Amino acid sequence: MNLASDDHPMPAWQAAFAWFAVIAAFSLSLVVGLKSAVSAANAVLIATIVVGLTLLILERIFPQRSDWLGHDPAFKQDLVHLVFGFGLGAFGGAALAEFAAQKIQVELWPVGWPGLVQIALGLIVAEFGMYWQHRAMHTVPGLWRIHMLHHHSTQMSFFKTTRIHAFDIGSSTFLGLFILLSLGAPAWVALCVTAFGNLIAQVQHANVRLSTPNWLNGIIGTAAVHWLHHSLDIKEGNSNFGMNVMIWDHLFGTYIPPKKDRPQLGVADDAVPAATLNQLLIPLTSLSETLARRTKQ
Repeated sequence: MNLASDDHPMPAWQAAFAWFAVIAAFSLSLVVGLKSAVSAANAVLIATIVVGLTLLILERIFPQRSDWLGHDPAFKQDLVHLVFGFGLGAFGGAALAEFAAQKIQVELWPVGWPGLVQIALGLIVAEFGMYWQHRAMHTVPGLWRIHMLHHHSTQMSFFKTTRIHAFDIGSSTFLGLFILLSLGAPAWVALCVTAFGNLIAQVQHANVRLSTPNWLNGIIGTAAVHWLHHSLDIKEGNSNFGMNVMIWDHLFGTYIPPKKDRPQLGVADDAVPAATLNQLLIPLTSLSETLARRTKQ
């Protein structure tokens, strides 16, 4: 079902400009941050914010769906989840992964390999943990109820990137970085993986027409690939679990190439509570209901 009102081919110069703006904003802000007095981690944070602002502008210039540019009734909720969901979860998961990895770290990482090769390997290794976390969030009923918060939106925008529960993004961040760091990967590799992941996640959810060729869709988590993952169709929604790279989807048979037209978004069994506080309390509610059912048995 084609709902895209702006699905005509995008002129090559527009696509090139949009990608140039995103990559330039990320690269320049990262370089400036690294050359300043801030830490490398803060430089990545600054670059992430700059890319976000760039995408917000591009959503107005080159929207994938121009009819989504009006008022979003969930906007205030999205801001709450940005802070208490994504913010707490991502930073908490990263800190916990660093602490846990120090306890069992083994020196298996090929530190002598070229830097770009180490980054590519880091993306693949970290993705293994994130892939299985993401797949479990879709297949385990109690976990799906938490992850549904991220999927029940019927339209995309930059702020849907961070519309996610703290447990969800926290467990994903923890597993990805824990595996990476416990194998002895240097901190700079983990930071590069994080920076790439932040960039990809924002591009995936932004309402921007960032066209990508099919060969690239099969390698990294492009917007076209990830929008299919957000499809209302259950089969399509249970595919493309990779966040940064798609290698594990190919190996485990869950990759579906994106179609020409973007899919209808949302979930068929939407059970996300309307109140923001109740959304934040979904894990506790789900746990209490599970315990109550077992008590009755």
